[in-house]
Amino acid sequence: MRFLVALAWKNLSRHRRRTAITTTAIAFGIAVFIWMDAFLLGAEKDSERNIMWYETGSAKILDARYREELEQLPLEHSIDDPASVVRGLDVSSERVTRRITFSGELFFGEGSLPVRLVGIDPETDENVFRLRETIGEDGRYLEPEPPRC
Repeated sequence: MRFLVALAWKNLSRHRRRTAITTTAIAFGIAVFIWMDAFLLGAEKDSERNIMWYETGSAKILDARYREELEQLPLEHSIDDPASVVRGLDVSSERVTRRITFSGELFFGEGSLPVRLVGIDPETDENVFRLRETIGEDGRYLEPEPPRC
């Protein structure tokens, strides 16, 4: 074993330029790997945080029929009495809000595009989600209005 260490040391000290180039290349490769790993980990954590802050929070309660047809986002399978669900969750001191997600179609001059729409309760939405904080000072957040039905 001692012979191998001595041989390796002689080889490294004999070819200093090649050793420096190889060491630099390996160090650069490891540095790029560490940077990329940290970058991707940060992107993953940021994505998780954004989903919790703006889309689903910590939990989502769906009607079983809605869940079966989740890709179509049907309006006819919403929870019948969402106020009772909210009251039941308020007992456990959780911050809750009501939202409904449904699909639609946006028409413009040359055609149309499918869109995903989210109906929110502006009075309680800011208790759970950070949408109001994100909109700039000159932006406008929705204010509650009575239903127009």
